[in-house]
Amino acid sequence: MSSIPALLYKYADLNTANNIISSQKLRWLSPSELPEPFAVNSAKSLMIKDDILTEALAKFVAGMIFTHSLPFKDTTNPIVKAIIRWRSTDRFDSEEEARSVLTDLLQSTIMKQQEKNQEMLEHWDYYLTHLRILSLGDKPDNLALWQNHANNHNGVAFGFDVNASHDDGTPQNPTKVKYGEQRPVLTDMRAQIEHILGIRRLDPKTMFSGQFLVKSKASMPEQEWRCLRVLSEGQVLQSEQNKHTDFNFNKSNLKRIYFGAAVPADEKIKLINTIKESLPETDIYSCSPNMNQFTLKIEKIHSGK
Repeated sequence: MSSIPALLYKYADLNTANNIISSQKLRWLSPSELPEPFAVNSAKSLMIKDDILTEALAKFVAGMIFTHSLPFKDTTNPIVKAIIRWRSTDRFDSEEEARSVLTDLLQSTIMKQQEKNQEMLEHWDYYLTHLRILSLGDKPDNLALWQNHANNHNGVAFGFDVNASHDDGTPQNPTKVKYGEQRPVLTDMRAQIEHILGIRRLDPKTMFSGQFLVKSKASMPEQEWRCLRVLSEGQVLQSEQNKHTDFNFNKSNLKRIYFGAAVPADEKIKLINTIKESLPETDIYSCSPNMNQFTLKIEKIHSGK
């Protein structure tokens, strides 16, 4: 697990930056507002047809009847007990015979699993409407974040102390996003079979949050961290059209503000004066391009009180 940096950074264009400074609020997005469309469609992985799941379970159980040794630690599961009994009595002569019989025997088990899947779908729908996400970076000089989230360097990066515990909208409990080529799914065929047999438990809490903590390798340069927050019913009703939610942050946790390299001088001066008045404890920095490298030079231009 990645250690959490002392500060994490919220990148924003100038208009959003002005709103953050004046309101002292951060906007947490609902899943439907994220720029990537993948996670909200994850529920499709639960939609395994009865006959396909039955056939797969029958094949797996038949294989266990004739395998050299059993992988089960928990032998209290009813199907596992049956497998052990069938092995000891040589109930079946072949896997093919076992699969044929098991396809009928396992129907009620599959019906119960599909009921659990339907229940999980309902929990997932609830989670989607109640989850809010705050995206952050771990460095103030990340070129991809300046380009993609701060209007191509014509914006601001806010450095928050994320290790302090508060009951407000201050970023806390961040998790580093992982990057890969395979999309995470809520569950798959093997996971459901192993759940039925008691090999592992499907944990909705871990399954659900994990959908929003993996992104495509194409986004890897951003090195994103995310804070996830599940709202109460009252907070959802207060949200704007059940979408994003603006939370107040503790201004003592806003340690640094960085101006992008392309912010016009007059806009910078105006905003610096606002910061000094509204956030007097916050240090202010300015970014500019380095002469011989594709990197940023950072200069401190004001020390907070």
